Amino acid sequence: MRWFAGACALLLGTFVVCRAAQTPARAQSPAEQATRALNEGRYDEVDGLLKADTGPQAAALRARAAIARGRYADAEALLKAPAAANPTSDAALELGQLQMLLGRRADATRVLQRVVDLAPRTAPEYARAAAAARALGQYKTANDLYRSATRLAPQDPVINTAWGELFLEKYDRPEALKSFQAALKVDENYVPARLGLAAVAAAGNPPAAKEAIEQALKVNPKAVDAHLLTAEMALDDRRRDDAREAIDKALAVNPKSLDALSMKAAVDFVEGKQTEFDNQVKAVLAINPVYGDGHTYGLHPSCGGMQTLSSPAMLGNISCAWSPVFSP
Repeated sequence: MRWFAGACALLLGTFVVCRAAQTPARAQSPAEQATRALNEGRYDEVDGLLKADTGPQAAALRARAAIARGRYADAEALLKAPAAANPTSDAALELGQLQMLLGRRADATRVLQRVVDLAPRTAPEYARAAAAARALGQYKTANDLYRSATRLAPQDPVINTAWGELFLEKYDRPEALKSFQAALKVDENYVPARLGLAAVAAAGNPPAAKEAIEQALKVNPKAVDAHLLTAEMALDDRRRDDAREAIDKALAVNPKSLDALSMKAAVDFVEGKQTEFDNQVKAVLAINPVYGDGHTYGLHPSCGGMQTLSSPAMLGNISCAWSPVFSP
């Protein structure tokens, strides 16, 4: 009888395991499905996934899909009404960040400051206020808010990645690395975290950076930042043809990417292509008339020499292309 009881227990255990394995995963909400589509570069699917949802979160997600493809006017049209009705919402944050991107700083400041002042209680609210503070250059406030957000949601990959990006922006690479690793431990396919890891590695470990970029592009072949980081690393190695190819891939996704257009202008300038350079500058200023205003820029040696010029088109996030020499 002992063997029979053991056999029954084994069969029962197998049955329980099988039932557990067959338990269906929780169905994702339309917003979660849209967020996943954004992470994977399936921008055309976002609107359909959100269906008839007209809330501020849905508006922000639709706008991100438009912004990723350079459709800035469409994004602004999507955001204005929900941001006005919900001035501390995701839609308001997205609108303020877009206005900042387009050079409308006064409008952006009004919108974003309201988000900073929202008196957060939940992790998403703390993270939203932190992102607004970061966009306004209020870095200490942003850091404090991200710290509060991670206390409430220590395993949230989006919040950890955003905090890592703040650390990276302020040149605290060790803390940035910790945040990106924490995010990837929860979601190894979260593209912004993978690219954050690549950015940290780029300075000291180019092979690791390249591997991280490749992993990001497997998930999202349309990740503009991945293509631009590839271009930056190519310029560091003076491989201008490879850099141009990567920049063109970025522009194929978002023809109005200010970083991509600025980097392309930098390469044109180094190669003496004055007409092409002027055209890129005009394209940048048509999108943001005050892009890089008030600075003089020197060309990084990796791009071919320390030539200096003044141009409001040349300030971008790609430090290998242009570095500020003087700020009045």
